[in-house]
Amino acid sequence: MKKVLIVIIIILIVLIFAVGFMTYSVITKEKESMSAEQFKNFMEEKEYVIYDATSQYNEYEYIEKVYIATTIDNEYKIEYYVLSDNESAKYFYSINKNIFENSKSTSVVETNNTISNYSKYTLNSNDKYMVISRINNTAIYVNANEEYKNVIKDLLKEINY
Repeated sequence: MKKVLIVIIIILIVLIFAVGFMTYSVITKEKESMSAEQFKNFMEEKEYVIYDATSQYNEYEYIEKVYIATTIDNEYKIEYYVLSDNESAKYFYSINKNIFENSKSTSVVETNNTISNYSKYTLNSNDKYMVISRINNTAIYVNANEEYKNVIKDLLKEINY
């Protein structure tokens, strides 16, 4: 009886350590960011129209590259940013997250995740679907009509943002 109890305790301890290690691995796992060229090529393959909007942001030294991907009918757009470094990307993320939060109505659905080198905030409010997502020194920005939410979510999942 004592031996069975000891074996069960050992198994439980091993399981607790295994679950703890897996949880730690998931929490500390870094996401890989997509390069500007990869974003451009991916969106073109998906038949989006791509605009290089970098020159519109010349006054912001920390913004290095901007691509705007829009549907052929200009129904919504997905903006991709390369920022000078991770701190600038965190700043960019924070500013845009605050803008989204300040636009909230009383009826909202929001998510907020920050893990390792990755942050993502989504908001459904006032018939809008808004996303700011950051990996390393890159960011994705979306402010679209809520009717396109599922298409946008699927696309962002595909590119790991």
